[in-house]
Amino acid sequence: MDDHNMPSGDGESDSPGTAPSSAPASPLRIRAHWRGLTGAGLVALGSILIVVLLAARSSPAAPSTTRGQEHSDVIVRVNDEVVGRGSVIAERIGTPRLCYVNGVMRMPRESEIELSGPPCPQASVNLKGVNPVELPHWTQWTKFGFSDMITIRGRWTGDAVDVRGVGPYERPPLDARHGRACDPAAPPVGRQPTSELEYESALSGLAAALRAKPDLYTGYWVTTVPGTADDAGQRIIVVGTFGDTKTARDDLAREFHYAICAATVEFTEAELEQVKAEIAQAHPSWVLNVHLDVNRVSVVVPILDQATMDILARYRSVVPDPLVSKVDR
Repeated sequence: MDDHNMPSGDGESDSPGTAPSSAPASPLRIRAHWRGLTGAGLVALGSILIVVLLAARSSPAAPSTTRGQEHSDVIVRVNDEVVGRGSVIAERIGTPRLCYVNGVMRMPRESEIELSGPPCPQASVNLKGVNPVELPHWTQWTKFGFSDMITIRGRWTGDAVDVRGVGPYERPPLDARHGRACDPAAPPVGRQPTSELEYESALSGLAAALRAKPDLYTGYWVTTVPGTADDAGQRIIVVGTFGDTKTARDDLAREFHYAICAATVEFTEAELEQVKAEIAQAHPSWVLNVHLDVNRVSVVVPILDQATMDILARYRSVVPDPLVSKVDR
């Protein structure tokens, strides 16, 4: 099967300082993208959850008994109108499922499927009231078929989406959360690169310096100042720090001579990885990624119902990313 027959989304690449198996913040445009945005709409959560997630730094897993209750307007309940974005996959005998797609979906060839089991092993939601073969660009293989990326709308029954409408894939509106930009009190210092080779070498040295002080720094990411027709713009390295941003910037600029600044963060990379590992062990079908630029762990879940919210409410460093979300009225 050729790649052009595979369902696909917008391929997003990690920024250099973003942890693997990891818009515009005026005037800076964040280049460190979220992985998995194409597979699920995040906007229903928007600024509602970010208010909760940006509390004072303590433990990334500090328990909360009220967080899920306070934000019940994003929790999906039976008969709620919902929207989901992804690819539908259906085996010859079985219920069609809306499946999470991360960037460009590379479906295994049929020989690989026979060895590794059916596709869509991670976040997925059962669908009712839809004939898969009538979906856009349906591709049928021997054991199963799959659609192109689509948007479905319907009502939540408690164990599936009763589909009322199917349409082309709609990219979710711009998410309210942006990567952290430079502290305005400590603007960037340093020059723009003229040699990519030298720049990459300098970034490697910077990464090593940050790893040497994990209690002070938590990685870096890249932002850009948009340019004009005659100007390509500027690249700026933002470093996450728990200390004073001006001190951090000046200390790092002594060795890293390119444009650099610092932003305040709350959780170390180790803390984020610990939360990711803990959730992954208990819920292996969920998709988790550490994002240093927002200092959070994104968790792709099938649907944000009350039970799921109760689980995630324990973790202050988590941003839920539901495959199917409640329609924002």
